[in-house]
Amino acid sequence: MSQRNTALIVDDRWSSRDVYCTFGAIQFFSKYAHCITMDVQIAELLIVGCSTMKLSRWHAFECYVNAVGMIAGDELHMKLSKSPPSKPSLFSNAKEITIRALITDLSHLSRIPDYSVAVEALFDSNKIELFRINIIDNS
Repeated sequence: MSQRNTALIVDDRWSSRDVYCTFGAIQFFSKYAHCITMDVQIAELLIVGCSTMKLSRWHAFECYVNAVGMIAGDELHMKLSKSPPSKPSLFSNAKEITIRALITDLSHLSRIPDYSVAVEALFDSNKIELFRINIIDNS
């Protein structure tokens, strides 16, 4: 952490408590962020956190997906029927957002629409100057 930069690093074998703590830390720092770079798993976490789903339920689903493997996991989706109530944008001052995804992690990206979260819950689309998704070939 410095005056202009904060990095949160999460173990890929995170517990349900880690999920809640990570979301809470991001919520705290989000109002100050102008340039955000995150892995696709964290993007999915943030979207779930803004949805009507409990983070503990999502964590259990993620553990199940990891247990059944990547091939079967690509087919698994959780569809939420109702949208969350309107709240201020999570990243209200964001100007640039980058989401990094390995090819093996694209299932996280494919599940994002399932959570019924409007773009405005994450950022103010009028302030965004650059939104990019970097897909990294890890083969």
